[in-house]
Amino acid sequence: MKKILGKSGVIRLALLLGGLLTAASVACGGTTVETVVQTVVVERQVAGDTVVQTVIVTEQEIVEKEVAVAVQVVVTATVGPAGASPPPAPAALTGKLTIAVGDVGTPLFVNANGVFPTQGLHRSFGILEAPIYARQGKEYVGALVEDWVMAPDQSKVTFYVRQGVTFRGKDRDWGAMTAEDMVWSINDAGAGNPASHHDNADILSTTWDPWEVVSDYVIDAPFKQFRGDWLQTLRPNSVVSKTVFDEVGATEALETMVGTGPFVAQKWLPDERLEATARPDYWNISPNFKELVVIEAPEALTRVAMLKTGEADISDVPLREVPALQEQGYIPHDGLQLSAGQAIQFAGNYWLDHNAETLEPHPIPGWKPDADHPWIGDPNDPVRHESARKVRLAMSIAIDRALINETILDGLGDVCHIVSALNGHPEYKPKWTYNYDPDLAKQLLVEAGYPDGFTFELFLPSDVAAFNPEIGEAVTTFWEAIGLNPKMSLGSYTARRPQQVNREMNVPWMKDNGNRAATPGGTTPSRWPHAGWSPGFGSQQHRDFWVETKDQVAGSVENLASRERYNDFMFEAVLRPCVVQIPKLWVYDGNTVFAWDLQKDGGSNPNNLESVILRQK
Repeated sequence: MKKILGKSGVIRLALLLGGLLTAASVACGGTTVETVVQTVVVERQVAGDTVVQTVIVTEQEIVEKEVAVAVQVVVTATVGPAGASPPPAPAALTGKLTIAVGDVGTPLFVNANGVFPTQGLHRSFGILEAPIYARQGKEYVGALVEDWVMAPDQSKVTFYVRQGVTFRGKDRDWGAMTAEDMVWSINDAGAGNPASHHDNADILSTTWDPWEVVSDYVIDAPFKQFRGDWLQTLRPNSVVSKTVFDEVGATEALETMVGTGPFVAQKWLPDERLEATARPDYWNISPNFKELVVIEAPEALTRVAMLKTGEADISDVPLREVPALQEQGYIPHDGLQLSAGQAIQFAGNYWLDHNAETLEPHPIPGWKPDADHPWIGDPNDPVRHESARKVRLAMSIAIDRALINETILDGLGDVCHIVSALNGHPEYKPKWTYNYDPDLAKQLLVEAGYPDGFTFELFLPSDVAAFNPEIGEAVTTFWEAIGLNPKMSLGSYTARRPQQVNREMNVPWMKDNGNRAATPGGTTPSRWPHAGWSPGFGSQQHRDFWVETKDQVAGSVENLASRERYNDFMFEAVLRPCVVQIPKLWVYDGNTVFAWDLQKDGGSNPNNLESVILRQK
C-alpha cells in the first residue's frame, strides 16, 4: 500500500485546567471515583503546530473504580500550513463548518427504525450519542455512561449514567437524560424489541435481555448470552429521549430532532442537507464554531469540486484524487485508521431453515438453490452444494485483484481475500489467498455444470461511504472474461436493506467489510443464522463458532486459534471474498480548518466534529 501522507509531526494538546486538581472520592453504587493527573501520548500522521484546548477525559477500570483524568495528549488534529499559529478564540461563537458527504441520511429518532447507514450518521454528525465511544486511542470510553460494574457471576452489568446531560431540540429543552431514556433506547433498538429494524438489533438481541431501571442514574443490564467482547455491542447505539416518544407519539417522534450531542439539528432534509447549531452548554467539549452544515453530493467528483471552490471545508473524496489534492495544499486526514475491504456477498446461501437459538422454523424466502441461482448451495444435497461452491470459487479466482488496485486505486490500496483477516491485519495468513487464475475459473464453471455461463444481477450500493462502486464495475469485467453475464444494479443500500433483514436477498452484492486496523481477536459473527440483519448467508457453522468464541478472552491464544478455524471455514466456503481494501481518508482545506481530532472509531464517517478549530476570517 503506497504512502499518501508525506509529512508527519506531533501536535501537543495541552489541557490546562488551571491550578491543582484535588483528589476526591465519591460514592456511587459502591464505586470509587478518584481524580488524578496523567499524560497520554498518541502519534499519527500530522503536519504543523500546537493546539490548546480544554478537555476532560474519563478513564474506566471496569469493576473497581473510575478515574477522572486531566490529560496532556498528542492527538491527530492535523493542521494547515506549517508555522501557522492557532487562531484566537472568539468572544462569542461564530463561523460555519461545511462538510460534503455522499449520504446525509435522514432524521430517524426512534431506535427501532435506525437502519444502516442512517442510524450511525446521527452520532457521526454529533446530534445523538452512544453510551460509550472511542476516544484518545481507546476503543471503549464512557460517554453517556460514566462507569460500569460487572457482576461476579457475569450475569449482568450495572451501568452508572452520566449526570448533568440534557436533551435539546431546535425549539426547546427536553429535560435531563436519565436511566429511563437509556433503557428505553437500548431495549427499543433490540435488547427488548424483537421487531426492531435497528442495524445492531441482532447483536443486542443475542447478547442482552431487556435492560432495567434501578434508579434515576443506575441501570442493570442482564446478559442473555455473555460474550467476552460485550462492550462492542454498545457503541453502535444512540440514546434518544423517551419523553419525546411519550409526549408526541411514535410517528411524530421519528422525525423530532432531539439529542444530547454537541450540535442541535435545525433542519434535516433527506438526500439533501443537515443544518445544525452548536450547543454552548454541551456536557463535554463545546464546539468553537456556531454552525454545522452537511451537504449530500452523491457524485464523488462533485465533492472534489466543492472542496476546490470553497463550498466545503471537509470532503469525502475518492482515494485516487487524494495525491493531487495534497499537492494543491489540501490536507488528507487518516485519523480513522481505517482500511476498508471491498467485498462480495454471495447472498442466498441461507443454510438453516430454523432459528439457531430457539430451533423454531424460520422462513427463508431468499433460499433458492436452483438453476437461476448457481451460487446458492444446499447442504441437504452434497452434489448441489459442491457445485455452488465451485461457482463461487470460480467467480473469486477470476478477479485480478492486483490489477484493480493498480488501475482503479492507482496502487494506493491493497489486495484482500477474506474480510475477517484482511491482508496486513495481525490475523492474516497467506493460506487465505484466492490466486488469480481465469483458466481454472472456466474449468470450475464447466465442472459445476455451467460451461456457457449464466446471467445474474450484481447489486452495488451507492450510499455507503466506505464502498467504491468502481470496484464492482471492475469486477464485472473479469466475470465477463470467463463467460458470465453480470447485470450491474446501482442503488440505495437503505432501500435494499429490508430484503437482507427478511432473508429475501439472493443476488451477489458488494459492500465495505473488514478493517485492516481492527483489534485482533474477538467473538465471531453470530447474527447470520437467525433474525436481524444478514449479508445474505448463514449456517450452523456460524452459530457454532460464535458459541465457541463468545466466552473467550479477545486476542488470547485460544481465541485466535478458534478464529483461525473460522477463517479457514469462510475461505473454503467462499461466501464473502474480498477484492481490494481502501484506506479511508477525509480531506480538508487548511485555509479554513486549523485542526480536527478525527478519531479511530471503526467507522468510515467523520466524527468528533466538535473538536474542529476553524481559522478566523
